[in-house]
Amino acid sequence: MDSVVAFTARAALDAGNAMEAAFSSAKAADCEGSLDMAKEATSKAIQAKKALAIMLKGQSVANQLTSRAALGHVEDARLFAKAAMDVSRAALRRSTDRAGGEPARKSAETLAFLMAAASALLDVKRGSIAENTLRKVAMAAERAVLAADETVKVAGDGNAHAVDAVAAKNTAAEIARRTLWAVREASK
Repeated sequence: MDSVVAFTARAALDAGNAMEAAFSSAKAADCEGSLDMAKEATSKAIQAKKALAIMLKGQSVANQLTSRAALGHVEDARLFAKAAMDVSRAALRRSTDRAGGEPARKSAETLAFLMAAASALLDVKRGSIAENTLRKVAMAAERAVLAADETVKVAGDGNAHAVDAVAAKNTAAEIARRTLWAVREASK
């Protein structure tokens, strides 16, 4: 059981590292590289999920705490992959829609807040539990909500940039909730 927890923890960190690379590529306007790294993050998340499924098949009641730890790592990997895909998809959309105007700018702002929240969760996974981490994630998620709402207001619900902003807002909110639990788990 401990080896599965260690494997899922490593897969979550690998997914987080791939997510960071996807963010960097997106910032550098390397959409193909960003998508490749987002796919890598997704692959790591799937590996973690498969390892958890194998562990749960042979689980006894005594192993519930171990299962919860592995489940937390799997959830982190999933969120890292989701954030990487959200950012990669939006970067590709912005690269093909040079005249995106205000909706594209607002969507990019929402994605920046998503990246800040996801990076803070990755810091927690790496063992850096600063007192301001929770405030940073909460503020980033809150700002993502505001920026996404402004994007929808400016562009309308059906606009592609608004869809990207809403996806980023939802992912940032999930990351904020998970970060709270990750900090609690790491503090034990």
